[in-house]
Amino acid sequence: MTPDTHDEANASTLREIERVVARGESLQVEFKRTTGQRTDAAKTICGMLNASGGFVVFGVSDDGRILGQQVTAGTLADVARELGRIDPQALLSPEVVELDGGNALVLVRVPRGDGPYTYDGRPYLRVGPTTVLMGTAEYQRRLVERMHFSIRWETQAAQGVTIADLDADEIVRTAEEAMRRTRLEDAGSRRVEDLLLGFGLLRDGELLNAAAVLFCRADRLRLLYPQCALRLARFRGRDMAEFIDNRQETGNAFRLCVSHELTELQRELLALLSELGPSSSVVLQGRLSQAISNTYILRNLNQLQEMALIEKTGSARSTTWRLIGQPRRAG
Repeated sequence: MTPDTHDEANASTLREIERVVARGESLQVEFKRTTGQRTDAAKTICGMLNASGGFVVFGVSDDGRILGQQVTAGTLADVARELGRIDPQALLSPEVVELDGGNALVLVRVPRGDGPYTYDGRPYLRVGPTTVLMGTAEYQRRLVERMHFSIRWETQAAQGVTIADLDADEIVRTAEEAMRRTRLEDAGSRRVEDLLLGFGLLRDGELLNAAAVLFCRADRLRLLYPQCALRLARFRGRDMAEFIDNRQETGNAFRLCVSHELTELQRELLALLSELGPSSSVVLQGRLSQAISNTYILRNLNQLQEMALIEKTGSARSTTWRLIGQPRRAG
């Protein structure tokens, strides 16, 4: 870095610090007068790692005056040694920002961590502009959550499944719907590999089990993922005393959500509404209501609205479907 480039970078970082300092201490900002307060600063940094990250600035008074201090290689080594007592080790690189007159600031940018983090064996948490010890129950909950995430079955590499085994059309449809709902940024590509990366289902070139469960074709799932099966049974009446028949559906999550039985249920509902005539209503209770409502939302709403003009009112427990127009015949 040339002297001019160094000066420009220093000036830019100083302006950034001035903007941060102007807003005062907060959940994400802490001032320390000198690096002699590095122990308290390390606790604060630990707390920020366990929260939403932030900035710690040495050389600024509590009331926001930028004073600076003498900073040597030994000063930075002391700070680094203190930060080394945070576990697990976080990526923290103290920056020196020079001031006029020979003094300097030390800035530590704190990323948001996956946590939980401890300093000297004790976990800390930011609560507003203060740092407090994290409760034992909260620490244990976060620890279990971190361990669970690292070993969760769905995040492990899929064995025996390749991209060629996936339903490419379903992947594209799902991505486009997510983009339409602004839940996924449109990167301009519809390549299956790019979309899987965007979903977090491809890691180091390997598909994850989650990708197989969501998008794999049924023929591959029968062999490799027997858990991707849904057994369906029909009974006469409400007491389930008289058995009619049963069968098993195998497929990815999307296929199972819009399985044949639910589609038939929708057709029966439309047929019933058509028989009753315009402005008639059918009230569905409990799980039947939820099954139809959820299936409409997931896949077939547009298709069914092309077949009939329908109106839905009610809650999760009770839903009323009212025919407000006659179905149009296909073809």
